[in-house]
Amino acid sequence: MSSVGSKETAVKGTKTDSKAAALRDAQRQDLLMDDHVRIFGKRAEDVVYTDKVCDRCLSRIDEFGHCACGAGGN
Repeated sequence: MSSVGSKETAVKGTKTDSKAAALRDAQRQDLLMDDHVRIFGKRAEDVVYTDKVCDRCLSRIDEFGHCACGAGGN
């Protein structure tokens, strides 16, 4: 009886594992399709902005030193 139960558990675990793997693959695919992640290594909403403002475009300058116009306040 215990072997039958373990087989059922193994089958359930396999289904759960395959669903988790599919979810991880989908998330990984989304990140690879995100240009911001490919270029800067993080999602756009995760970028930290400084208190500095660009003199040319008046947008905030981010942690990488970039702004909307690309001048970076220079």
